[in-house]
Amino acid sequence: MSNLKIPSSWDLPENQATLEEIYLNRRSFLEQIGEVTVGALVLSALPGFLASAQASEAGSQNSTGGGSKKEEVPPNFQNRITPENLVTRYNNFYEFSTNKASIWHLAKKLPLEKWTLKISGQVAKPRTLDLEKLLRGISLEQRVYRLRCVETWSAIIPWTGFPLRDLIKALDPLSTARYIKFQTFLDPNAAAGQKERFWEPWPYTEGLSMTEAMHPLAFLAVGIYGHPLPPQNGAPIRLVVPWKYGFKSIKS
Repeated sequence: MSNLKIPSSWDLPENQATLEEIYLNRRSFLEQIGEVTVGALVLSALPGFLASAQASEAGSQNSTGGGSKKEEVPPNFQNRITPENLVTRYNNFYEFSTNKASIWHLAKKLPLEKWTLKISGQVAKPRTLDLEKLLRGISLEQRVYRLRCVETWSAIIPWTGFPLRDLIKALDPLSTARYIKFQTFLDPNAAAGQKERFWEPWPYTEGLSMTEAMHPLAFLAVGIYGHPLPPQNGAPIRLVVPWKYGFKSIKS
């Protein structure tokens, strides 16, 4: 019997993936202007910087020089992927700080070894899962999603992970379960924000309806840009819900 795979409506055909030379042109451009890592510059210049980077890339793609005919490049979601250095240097993670430019450094204190996921509530068998063992039995995939923030900025990011619903099915929730509550870590010794912002109801908690959680686009990410998640982006595992604002995509 032959196997028939029915593609999802949002699957990206291989011929629409970003060409290597386009990616390298963007990397070269970023190296020329230098990385944006200073706090004040990151906070004030991010939207303009992204626009400049994309405009420069568009110019390099559409012009062949010497008065020759311009080569038309079709619009492509993949061509607008946000440069990695911006995604890893511009972060909201109040557990560590409210200063976006300092998160990448402060988050290094979070111990990621032997990470576990505690499953409780309306499931057939409450348990604690070892993340490393869990990932050994899961087939990972890459998806490109736009992360939108209520602060009116967004980033297009290639995520590596697996559908949330795959984990939910494996946990055998009861028919009475209607919502899923997610809680992040609690470690004030590693995350200064949890100690300094004592009025916050730590650990951070978010929720989805079961219908939302079972949606095929709801995703648990363990990597970005082809490598494991860095701490500032929610390592070792985080939720990504592309149709909701970023604060719903709980980290760590």
